[in-house]
Amino acid sequence: MSKPTALLAFLRKQDIAILKKYVQRHRRTVFLLPDVADQETLHAIEAIGGQVKLLDLSVSQSALEEAAQAMHVASAALKSAGVLHQPASSERTATMLAAYEKVLDEKLPSVISLLDELERVEGEYFIESILLSEEITWLGKTTVAWAKRHGISSILLAQGTGILNDFGIAHYESETIAVDGVRSAEYYLDRAVPRERIEATGNFHWNVFNQLKSKKDAIRQDLCARADLNAGLPIIIYGIALGDGDTISDRGNLASELIVFLGVYHQLTKSGIQPQLVVVGQPANGADVQDQILEMVRRLDIPLGRIRHVAADEKSWVAAADVVVSIDSALSVEALLAETPAINLLTPFGLIADPKFSPNDGVVSCEPAELADMIVQVLTSDNLKALLMEKMRAAAARFNRGVDGMAEKRLCDLIDKKSRINPADGVVNYVRRSVRRTLPLMADNAKHTLLTQANKLNQMNRLLRWKRIILGK
Repeated sequence: MSKPTALLAFLRKQDIAILKKYVQRHRRTVFLLPDVADQETLHAIEAIGGQVKLLDLSVSQSALEEAAQAMHVASAALKSAGVLHQPASSERTATMLAAYEKVLDEKLPSVISLLDELERVEGEYFIESILLSEEITWLGKTTVAWAKRHGISSILLAQGTGILNDFGIAHYESETIAVDGVRSAEYYLDRAVPRERIEATGNFHWNVFNQLKSKKDAIRQDLCARADLNAGLPIIIYGIALGDGDTISDRGNLASELIVFLGVYHQLTKSGIQPQLVVVGQPANGADVQDQILEMVRRLDIPLGRIRHVAADEKSWVAAADVVVSIDSALSVEALLAETPAINLLTPFGLIADPKFSPNDGVVSCEPAELADMIVQVLTSDNLKALLMEKMRAAAARFNRGVDGMAEKRLCDLIDKKSRINPADGVVNYVRRSVRRTLPLMADNAKHTLLTQANKLNQMNRLLRWKRIILGK
């Protein structure tokens, strides 16, 4: 009996949107993690002909028993091998064994349950491909390793833009990594990922900037009306962390960062500017930003009417603002795509680490003591704004391939290209998908043939022209 085709999606909730586009192209059964599949997602996919099923990752009693036995075997092997080549009686060895056993005790039951669930699904469905939003955790690593053993393609939707160097030793095993653009690709190349495993598709979360940047005035009027701000006065925003994870999360020193940003208020007013400061986003640790802001506003004697904290419509605020300030954040990239002047605030660590933005990216970098002066320059110098705009437009495609709103289509094309084809789908569908895969190659070959023929014609024309000159005809 033939098996129906399914797609496994180990995605973040905010990445689920790509499945709607793919299911529109192929009526698929999609397996999702339980914690990301809300009713809205289920209805949206089913409304376009797809079917959603949830992976069961609950830990069974048999998994607990199997994990306990595996842990016993692993501990015995570690002891016999002598962890880190230390004497078995050494305190260091005992500490290391305890750490290993703790990790095994916590993770093994879940890993075994995941493998059992993957085997169950694979027994009932033809899994064409697996999409992942991350590969670093045990869930991602286990899934990718299982996929390799079963000959199933795995596609990692890269998170982040590559502007942050994690200085880690992460080893990526996914068959293909879909990145935003060249900058993100460089991040993985630096981590020894072969170039042929990296595909630049663009960030489909950023498609919206094509529309936002063309409606800046209308968006600004709407946001200011809702936030009770004056659309005619400068709006300077500071980004903490965007809700969809595109920016850096809380680094634990939010208070000191807010003091730097809010502290520019009086310096700007002395320069004749009437600023409106907007703090955008919510830190990952759930800190109460509003309370911190109110306390700092009182301490700095800033009018409450000139300060706002918003945790929604982040991308719209980026497009509507006059200046975007952030620290080593993808918010600067979003400002670049929205064609809004961006300032990257340098931290002590940022001063000694690799620069996050080059002079040609159109993002200005400065230290905290220079922030107010830099904002004044960006707001008052038409020449500087024109130069930054020129550089941002030139650099946009480096950070996000195409900048054309076609990222979702390219990602769906990539899934088609990498997925296994289920012969049970039927001859028509089998041929259709096979042709879809070969068309790009055929197009490239046809283009090469046409160029070759054109070159030959040009050569013949040159020969005839010289013949006429020589013979006088």
